[in-house]
Amino acid sequence: MPLHAPFDEIDLATLQRLVDDEVPEDRQLEYKRELNLITKEQKREFLADISAFANADGGHLIIGIEEGKGGKKGNVVGSTKTNELDQFLSKIQNLIRDGVEPNVHGLSIKPVETGSGEAAIVIFVRQSWSKPHWVSFRGHKIFYSRNSNGKYALDIEELRQLFTLSETAAERIRDFRAERIGAILEGTTPVVMESGPKLVLHVIPFSAGSTRRQFDLSVLPNFLTNSLSHNFEGLFEGTDKEYFHQIFRDGSFEFVYRLPPTPKSATEVYGERIDATISNYCLPSLLKQQDTLEMSEPQFYMLSLLDVSGYVFVLTPRFIMHANRRDLRPIVRSHLLIPEVTVEQHEPEVDGLMKHLRPAIDAAWQSSGWPKSPNYDEEGNWRGPKQ
Repeated sequence: MPLHAPFDEIDLATLQRLVDDEVPEDRQLEYKRELNLITKEQKREFLADISAFANADGGHLIIGIEEGKGGKKGNVVGSTKTNELDQFLSKIQNLIRDGVEPNVHGLSIKPVETGSGEAAIVIFVRQSWSKPHWVSFRGHKIFYSRNSNGKYALDIEELRQLFTLSETAAERIRDFRAERIGAILEGTTPVVMESGPKLVLHVIPFSAGSTRRQFDLSVLPNFLTNSLSHNFEGLFEGTDKEYFHQIFRDGSFEFVYRLPPTPKSATEVYGERIDATISNYCLPSLLKQQDTLEMSEPQFYMLSLLDVSGYVFVLTPRFIMHANRRDLRPIVRSHLLIPEVTVEQHEPEVDGLMKHLRPAIDAAWQSSGWPKSPNYDEEGNWRGPKQ
């Protein structure tokens, strides 16, 4: 991708480097001198650009760069007066929301002031996991994509392939999860776990199911822990028979933790351990990985509970909450593969991710008779186990 700076750090110097280095437009980058959204044709043209990026590999649309002509370099000139930015950005967002179907999620828009009373506008469109998208503005029902020459309308065969690709990507991701669950149960993993119930969380980027994108994992040991070791799949760390996490070269993440029984009963497990392990150990490591690798695409979060048949989730004595024990029951299934949760844009905070994961975590508690996880407030915000 031509813009190597994190989106939040894009500034005037970033855009000027594109001009100075004469970085050309390509599949993931397009310049516009200005963006007029007055006529129907102008609005349709803009929506076609947005849907084309979403249907391809994503990319940046930069408004306010004048391309060089006659051997002269271009320049960052801005496109919108700074005192009109709020109104114009709102117009852009509303137009995209109402003019592209299905909705394009994970869109990032940033104004960059040029110092001349005007601002350039950078729009980052992520590769979509729910492609294909089509422009639905006032009867303009056309699908677009991008190649090195810019956007173009998809023909019937390309459209059929795009529908198939989207479905196949989701299937590949689910197949990967099933394959890894099998490896955990068979003991063909970096750490062979002891018998008993296990918590497994897989986090898989959309690109893992649709492309052969590979990340340079050599940058991770200095940012995560000193105990990461290389293996055939990528990098892993773990402790004997209790937990491990595996980082795959395609950016996928696997965390496995053995849930110990309570001191009171060999068939009871403290339910809070599920929530606390994910929030306190798994997600912080995951966020460090994603930040270091600059991962911003949609992610599939897949929670599984293995070897849990006959176990009951109970609360620790310190937990300030009383439950009717008659409502609790042993889990009847050996393995619970809870449906995936899709996080459509990068979430930088653990609490935000835990809010996204609530449906999966509630399902885990419900398997033992609880109505929901007790670790969220009434608005669905993560609050953690009470002490």
